[in-house]
Amino acid sequence: MLKEKEILPKIEENTVYDETINIEKLFKLLSEMPDDFYEEERTDEPPQEREDL
Repeated sequence: MLKEKEILPKIEENTVYDETINIEKLFKLLSEMPDDFYEEERTDEPPQEREDL
């Protein structure tokens, strides 16, 4: 004996789209980034000390 399943409608708001990006759009987005986004003279802090497990 077969039971029917209810098929829910697809909600487009929550759907993730696989959008490919072309090279022109990529360069445009990169050119719009602030100049100080990545500085050559960046200094990183040392890692935090953690307790042994």
